[in-house]
Amino acid sequence: MSPRAEVIKPDRAMSDFHSAKYEVFKLMYEHQQQYRQIMGRPLVASEAA
Repeated sequence: MSPRAEVIKPDRAMSDFHSAKYEVFKLMYEHQQQYRQIMGRPLVASEAA
């Protein structure tokens, strides 16, 4: 058996902070997908120079 544990309740005062942080995460993920798409394109000879 496990030892007794303490219950940690959510801090509602931090809700806005974490919501904003998650919005930033989603935007960064979306941008990363765009960068991968751009970098995955084959290069044309004139673009390589």
